[in-house]
Amino acid sequence: MIVEARGALCPVPTVLASLALEKRRPGEMVDLLADDPTTRRDLPGWCAEFGHRVLDVVELSRGFRIRIQKHL
Repeated sequence: MIVEARGALCPVPTVLASLALEKRRPGEMVDLLADDPTTRRDLPGWCAEFGHRVLDVVELSRGFRIRIQKHL
């Protein structure tokens, strides 16, 4: 599932990722597209707090993609 959050400021991208993860089964992925630098810093901590795993962060021509795996 791809979540488009470019143009949104923190905490909106994290909230959108949370809502998307609620719809996923354990082990499934969510790709969050964002461009707010605060999200890049804060989302990994939020994921760790709730047991989700950040698999990678990839730079894009506009922003970045954070791939998240829902907790197992």
